[in-house]
Amino acid sequence: MSRIFISYKRTDKNRVFPIRDRIEAVTGEQCWIDMEGIESDAQFVNVIMRAIDEADLFLFMFSRDHSKIDNFETDWTVREINYAQKKKKRIVIVNLDRTPMSDWFEFMFGLKQQVDATNDQAIDHLTKDICKWLHIKPKKLELNPKQTSEPKTDYTRPVLLRSLPIIICLLAILSVAAIMIVHGVLGQTEQNSSGVDTVVIERPTNPIPADSPVPLGGTLLSVTGNHVLLREGPGTEYKSCSRVNAGTLLISHGLYNNEWYLVEYNDKSLYINAHYVRPYTNNSSKNSNPSSTPLKDKLKVIGDGVCLRTCPSLKCKACYFVNTGTVLTSHGLSNDSNWYEVEYMDKTLYINRDYVQPAK
Repeated sequence: MSRIFISYKRTDKNRVFPIRDRIEAVTGEQCWIDMEGIESDAQFVNVIMRAIDEADLFLFMFSRDHSKIDNFETDWTVREINYAQKKKKRIVIVNLDRTPMSDWFEFMFGLKQQVDATNDQAIDHLTKDICKWLHIKPKKLELNPKQTSEPKTDYTRPVLLRSLPIIICLLAILSVAAIMIVHGVLGQTEQNSSGVDTVVIERPTNPIPADSPVPLGGTLLSVTGNHVLLREGPGTEYKSCSRVNAGTLLISHGLYNNEWYLVEYNDKSLYINAHYVRPYTNNSSKNSNPSSTPLKDKLKVIGDGVCLRTCPSLKCKACYFVNTGTVLTSHGLSNDSNWYEVEYMDKTLYINRDYVQPAK
C-alpha cells in the first residue's frame, strides 16, 4: 500500500488529480486515492481504514464544499481525517481554493500545516517536504510524462512557443527603455574626457521628500495603514522584514500577481500588499498630514459566527461572535500576521485574517 493517503471530495477531482500527479512525479511514490467512489459504500470502510493505517502522510484536500457540510458525523472525508488524527498520522491541509476554514475545522485542525494549492511555489515546497519526511530523493520532472486517463499538465508544447509571450514582453520593455534613453528621460547626458556622451542614471535615496517627483521606472506609493508589513517575497509565506505606517512613501517597480508591489525601502527590494498603499499625489500630502492623523483600516467580516478573541491565538477567550457584513476598525496585524487587532464594543480584540477583507 502507499505511504501517502489523499482525502478529497469527488467534486474537486479536477483540481486534486494534477496535484497527485505532481507529487507522484517528484517522489516516485504512488498515492492512495479513491478513484472509484469507495467512500459511497460502507462495506469498503475497512479498505479505507487499512490504507490510512499503512500511510505515513495524510493529505486532506480542503475546499469550499467542506464549508457546506451539514453533518460532520456522516461526511466521509471528515471521518477519514478524524481517523488519521486518532492514529497520529502526519496531517497536511491542502487548501484548493483559498476558502477560509469554518470554525469547526479551525478548532479541530487549525494547528495542522496548511498549504495554498493555488500557489505553485507552495506545492513545490510541499513535494520537497514529502521527500524529506519519507526519506526520498526527489526526481526531476520529465518533459513528456506518460498520459493517463486523468488530465495532466501538457509539457509537449515547444519550449520556444511557451516562452514566446515572455520574449515579446521583454522586447517591448527594451524598446521603451531605448526610446527613454534617447530622449534623456532616464538621466542627464554629459561628456567624459574622451568626448563621448555617457548616460548618468540617478538612483533615488530614502527617505523621499514630500514634494519629490516620481522617479522614472517606478511609481510613488503612499502607505494607507499602520504597522503594515514589508516582506522578502510576494506572499504571506515570506519572512517579514520591516513595518511601515500611514503616510510612508515608497517607490514601486512593479506589481506581482495584482496583489503585491515590489518597493524600495532602506536600500532593499521588498514587497507590500496592494491593499495598504495608493498612488501618491502632491495635493493629498499638502491638504493633510498623514503622520499626525494616521488612517485606520476598515475590514468587513466574510463569515458567520466568527470569533473575536482577547488576544491573537485560538487559545484566547472568545468574547463576541460577528456575522457576514460586520465592519470593524483595524489597527494592524499581529506579530505572526495571522490576526487583525480591531475595535469592537469599545474593546480591543483580535479576529483571524481569513475571515475579513478590506471594506470598500
